[in-house]
Formats: sequence, C-alpha cells, structure tokens
Amino acid sequence: MVTGGYTGATHERLEFVLESGAIRRLVSKRVVLARDWTARRTGDTRGREALLLDHSAFAPVWECFACPYVAYGLGEGEITLVMDDLEPQLFPDVREPLAEDDEVRVVEALARLHARFWGSRALDVPGLARTAQLVGVLDADVARNPPVLAQLPAQIAERMVRGWRTALDRLPARVADRMREPASELAAMWSGLPLTLIHGDAKIANLARLADGRVAAFDWALAAAAPAAVEMGWSIAVNATRLARPKEAWLELYRQRLAAHLDSAPEGAAWEAMTHAAVWSGARMLLWSKAAALETGGRAAQTEWDWWVHRLEDAAR
Repeated sequence: MVTGGYTGATHERLEFVLESGAIRRLVSKRVVLARDWTARRTGDTRGREALLLDHSAFAPVWECFACPYVAYGLGEGEITLVMDDLEPQLFPDVREPLAEDDEVRVVEALARLHARFWGSRALDVPGLARTAQLVGVLDADVARNPPVLAQLPAQIAERMVRGWRTALDRLPARVADRMREPASELAAMWSGLPLTLIHGDAKIANLARLADGRVAAFDWALAAAAPAAVEMGWSIAVNATRLARPKEAWLELYRQRLAAHLDSAPEGAAWEAMTHAAVWSGARMLLWSKAAALETGGRAAQTEWDWWVHRLEDAAR
C-alpha cells in the first residue's frame, strides 16, 4: 500500500475468504524502529504502538477508542501490527471541517482517554514518550541541529528549516526567545500539570468513524505520559482545516467533556494554565508549518498565523 506517511513503515492489504464465503479485509503494518524517524526522535526502542496491546495496564484505552487491531508481533528491533481495513470508515481526506457531530465524537473520545488515565500508575510503564520528547520533536532547536536533521525525511527537514526561519523572523521577540528555549525547560514549567495518557498524534487521518458511532484510533507511535494540554495543542494545530468550530470553542468543548468524566476537572487558573500550555506545545510542534504556509500568501494562512501569534503573546505574559 502507498500511504501518506513519512515514517518508513510498510503496509500491506490482506484479503481473506472465510469458509462462510464472507470476505475479511485487514491491513498489516511493519515498523523497523531504526528506520522510523519518530521512534528515533522519541527514544522508542521496543515499539510503542505494540506496547498498548502488549501491556494489560493499557486495556482501558479500548474502552475510550474502538480497537482496530486484531494481532501484533514483536521482533528484534521491529514490530508488526495487523488491523481491520478501516478505509471505508475513514473521515474524508479533505481540507474541510468535520461535521459537528463527528467532532463531538472525536473530542469525547480524547476526553474519556485522558480522564481514564489521569494520574494513572500505567504512566510509569517504560516505553511511553515523555513531554519534552514530544514538544521537542520538530521544534526550532531541531532546525539548527544538523545531526538531528539528518534523521528526518528530506521533505520534512527542508520545509521545517525554512518554516522556522520565517517564524522566528516574524514572531515578537519575547515569543521567539521562548521558542528557542530547550524543550526540557518548557516541560519543567508544566511540572504542576497532571499527567495522563495521550495519543500523541490525534490528527483526523489517524481516526475513523465506525458504523456504530464509535471512533477508532490507530498510529499510536507517539503515545505519551504527558499533560492533556500537549494533545490539545497538537489537535488544534494539526487539524486546523478540519475543525468544525473555532479553536476557542473546540477547547471549551474539550473542557466540558473532560469535566463530565473527572471528579475534579480543571477550572479557573488551572484551566488557563492548561490552555496556555496547549498553545505553547502546539506552536513548538507545528508553528513552522504555519509560517511555511504564509509563502502562498493566502488569507486563510495569514488568519491561522495571526491566531497563533496572538495566543502566544497572551501566554507569554
């Protein structure tokens, strides 16, 4: 199969004719960790995506998201995952907003996941990514680090370097300085935020709407023990063209759904700290792409850029 990813994973579509005559379609994904840049950048040496299937502590994940996996294999430096072929259930691959009901389903599933693992002992299981690894995976520091750039696919590295150059030139000085700080310093600032299990790459392309209304999630290679704010920031950044409502409304919807599943949901100053962390983390991971999009000169790209700059200035204060 040809996919839109850059990780180097190989995919095969499998079709089985059962004795009953029914047809079962599956997809096999093979990951060689040494060739997967996300694994190398986040210190994944055992196959994080398989970890969620191999360790009983993560069984509740599949109460929040429908599990697409039917089998997995662990090898020396590689993993294989076999999952249902979800192509008919994938959200349309278009740069257009989801239906509002679908967005509610997605946000509900994320909130349930975060609430279920809020402060959980499962977060101590070795192998999960950590906050600094995620917010530093493609940050401004990477753009000026040739050895790290060499680990990335050329298409990503070239655009990211160009995008960070544009972003740092255009950002207010105070914000640009914060963007240059090591990811570890930013993560330390958020040490007071509760940790939970996050998907790590909750873009719409990694989700599917099943016939029964549930949402299935795959590509858990960046699953992490991190503040929910990291997931919030990445979601509104990577899904900017897919959001059915303004970003502030998306964040409020998430707050409401999280509150429905937590005995003591963040409010007031605690919620403000989470939203500021979401803005910083989303920008650290993807502001370079917002800046690169400005090269097209489109109004939508400028509006998107302006939103992030305005919110970063607020957070910097």
